[in-house]
Amino acid sequence: MARKLDPPHRLRCLDGALEMALAVRSRRGNSFYLIGNPDSALAEHRRVLERAPDYPESLFFVGAILLEQQKIAEGRKYWERLLKVAPDSPRAPLVRDTLPKAEEVFKPHGQLPAGHPPIASEPTPQEVQNLQEAVQNTQRTPELEKGLDQLLAEGERDLDEGKYQDARDAVVRVMPMRPNDARTAAALGGAMRGLGRAEMAQRTLAHALQLDPKQPRALYEMGKLRAQQGDKGGALQSFAALQAADPKFARSHKVDDEIARLR
Repeated sequence: MARKLDPPHRLRCLDGALEMALAVRSRRGNSFYLIGNPDSALAEHRRVLERAPDYPESLFFVGAILLEQQKIAEGRKYWERLLKVAPDSPRAPLVRDTLPKAEEVFKPHGQLPAGHPPIASEPTPQEVQNLQEAVQNTQRTPELEKGLDQLLAEGERDLDEGKYQDARDAVVRVMPMRPNDARTAAALGGAMRGLGRAEMAQRTLAHALQLDPKQPRALYEMGKLRAQQGDKGGALQSFAALQAADPKFARSHKVDDEIARLR
């Protein structure tokens, strides 16, 4: 069709097609970022920049991912470029505020002394902001939903194996896309409990049980949390509710043993 148009119209047609292709690839990159695959996200956004070196969305995410990977100097270049070519971009205020303190914002967590309880649990404000940006620009596709399902299942397996930080890192990618999903909230609450963040665990598990009073993992993790806090009666109540709601889950998680320890 473009060949039949006069040159200016043909150029506009081709530009529109290119913009659409860039937007699709950019959204694909955002999807990879959301499901915890930053390397694939980086590759998609780099491909966008090969076609359009000043594409603001990809300048933002390439910079953000590189900064998160501790490649501070390289990441800064992409964000500085974004401010130069798109100073009025919706991303610009965040970038403008963060750039002067990038080393501090993106610094890795230090090693804790031997025997110190784990404390790294809540997502950083920068991580939350990046995820929110990705959510707003991500098309919900069957492939994305499948990836989120797999990521949540991995987080639940990590929980069952006591790998609480790994579980948290997986589930925190799912939560922005499924803020009102009881299963996701239960998994995040379990990770918070295991990491020693009792207040956040309480809040998140209560949210899960508001969404679904019979959610098995939420009942299990609430029982464990109450037991840790010395609330034996509350723990027994949660475990009994779990046995009634999902006997199979209760058996696989040895709830009878949990109850025996409380009596």
